[in-house]
Amino acid sequence: MFDAVPTPLLEVGLACRKPVEYTVTAPLRLWDRLEDSASVEEQGRKLEWVEGGPDIPARLYREFVGDLLLENRLIENELELGGRRVELSAIDAPTLLVLGEDDTFVPREASVPFLEAIGSDEAEIVELPTGHVGLSVADVAHERGWPRIADWLAERG
Repeated sequence: MFDAVPTPLLEVGLACRKPVEYTVTAPLRLWDRLEDSASVEEQGRKLEWVEGGPDIPARLYREFVGDLLLENRLIENELELGGRRVELSAIDAPTLLVLGEDDTFVPREASVPFLEAIGSDEAEIVELPTGHVGLSVADVAHERGWPRIADWLAERG
């Protein structure tokens, strides 16, 4: 058993979800766009994000997968943190949910119920035409997403 889940093992797991995309389609797409420096730079940022992550403590990974993914304890109001049950209806802070239209890891239908479960009267969604990693590193995130998020935070700051 691992004390931590090493980044290369996480990468293999991600690649197994879409093996043709990871091993054939993405490299061919990059090859077709080699002369487009913006596309090459964005792909480099995505690869750096995926490959540059830290190892994840094994206990944290097991709890995340078990509690949140398999048993959906957060939405079911059964999740405990630090010995206390998380009560979503007690969350009354302004909340901004950032979604990627092409996010297959945390799709819209898995995210929006969180907004419906919290007690906040002020909940908004920013949705960008990108995937999960793209929310951090894609050009559209830098051009439209992050400025909009920063403005939202500044308005409440």
